[in-house]
Amino acid sequence: MSQNLNLTSPIYTNYWTLNNVNSITSPIGNSLVVSGYLAPSVLNFNRSNIDVSGNLNLNGNLKVPIGPLSTRPTGVQGYLRYNTTNSFMQFFNGTAWVNLITGYITITDPNGLIQNAFWQTGFSYTFSYITPANLQYYTITTNGNITASFVLNGAGGGGGSYANGSVTNPTIGGNGGQTIGSYTLLAGTTYYLLVGAGGAFVKNNGGQPAMGAGGGGNVEINGTGGQGGGYTGLFANSISQANAIMMAGGGGGGSWEVNSSTPSGGAGGGLSGTNGAAGLRAGGGGGTQSAGGSSYPGGSGQNGSALLGGTAAGGVGIDLGGGGGGGGGYYGGGGGNGESSGPSGGSGGGGGSGFLSPSVVNGTTTAGAGSAGGVGMPPGQNIVTYGVNGSATMTYGN
Repeated sequence: MSQNLNLTSPIYTNYWTLNNVNSITSPIGNSLVVSGYLAPSVLNFNRSNIDVSGNLNLNGNLKVPIGPLSTRPTGVQGYLRYNTTNSFMQFFNGTAWVNLITGYITITDPNGLIQNAFWQTGFSYTFSYITPANLQYYTITTNGNITASFVLNGAGGGGGSYANGSVTNPTIGGNGGQTIGSYTLLAGTTYYLLVGAGGAFVKNNGGQPAMGAGGGGNVEINGTGGQGGGYTGLFANSISQANAIMMAGGGGGGSWEVNSSTPSGGAGGGLSGTNGAAGLRAGGGGGTQSAGGSSYPGGSGQNGSALLGGTAAGGVGIDLGGGGGGGGGYYGGGGGNGESSGPSGGSGGGGGSGFLSPSVVNGTTTAGAGSAGGVGMPPGQNIVTYGVNGSATMTYGN
């Protein structure tokens, strides 16, 4: 073969084809030039691989394999690919696919402490409830689209307590829910992660909700119901139900008097929270994907609503003990009731519901798998025990 191989056509729409070519070789100094006319040219060898030994010099564009995370092939060391899921060029280093250009993530905690970190294999961050704090949420921003794995734990509801020493069955708050999944954080968007507070007690009827919107328990002469636990949730742009990405519901608060062996407060969700345990009247209902849990009709307890657990009712009649508050959630649990005229009259608050948006990958949400509810206090100690605060972790996902 001569030093130069020229295949030309006077008509630019015509093509020359070389069939059954296994290799093209030449002495050092020769080159293979593929050029077109008014349009890009293509060199196709109809075999499984094209192997180039020596230098490959390009003066145009090189298109690398491109596709989403779901179609990425098994890696071989040196493979190069553009991942459209997170908008990063990636290569396989022999162990894992890693970003060719390292992204970074910025997390600001509720006290304003800023942490900048490279987004790479091994990254992990734990979000905890911080008090006191100027703000009650974390913010997250990134310099590129990154896929992260999240575990969210809703807070436990507070336990009940008693002023009357004759009561022998202190109650337990409901556990929070747990929500797990992967989500792609987008550059230019601010994300908010709120960690729910464990339910405590309130110092007046109704009181204040726990952070994460667990409903207030109710204080009465003979005993106090626990607050509902707060939800733990991830949101885009603002903390609102419309901007929720994933949430774990808070557990319902325990009433002042039910049963010491099982939780009085309902477990947080889960796609639905669990109902609070009944006394003489039904416990607060668990929140669902479409509505807050109901409080007993005719009582003074409140229904759950968007993100908010219902406040519990007080007691009437002989016992005068307070009910447990509903847990916070995508929809909060209903408040329990303390209305009673005899033993075992108080009812627990319902658990709040969890939530998963369709953009969450491999998401699961489980009722009662999050932070533990507070145990009840013995007779004569009018102190409500706190439910365990919620938490969250974010880890690298490629």
